[in-house]
Amino acid sequence: MLSYMLDTETRDSLLNLKWFENPFEMTLKTTKDNELVETKVDMVETFNYLIGLNVETEDWYQDDNICVVQGRTHREGLKALVIWRNCKIVNNDQLCMFFDKMDFRTRDTEFDLIFVNGDNTLPNLRRDEEHWKVVLTEEEFAKRMFEEA
Repeated sequence: MLSYMLDTETRDSLLNLKWFENPFEMTLKTTKDNELVETKVDMVETFNYLIGLNVETEDWYQDDNICVVQGRTHREGLKALVIWRNCKIVNNDQLCMFFDKMDFRTRDTEFDLIFVNGDNTLPNLRRDEEHWKVVLTEEEFAKRMFEEA
């Protein structure tokens, strides 16, 4: 159903990148009682589902403008960190400062993948001994949403 709704909603472009500017306010037009209505979409939960993430923690920061999800991918067992932000409020520099402040490196396990929405320079913060890879949420979302089953 979600695939169908997104296919209908994105007929002119495969993926609307504006959805990722503020993923906490994303809506789709759906039909309810024969009327088109704006329906809120939980992008965080949808992405967790698409990548098969077994969520271990989900925390909100900076007046709910950053959501951090940690878990493991179901199939590959990769340790993943997903950082969602309202890009209109949290720019790249602020994201880098937040990443440093949170010091995710000192957690029990180093992450294999770090997903983040919006343009960023997080790979520049990686130390030589670290091996995590940054993946744009938008690219992974598109890949998983429109791949053939």
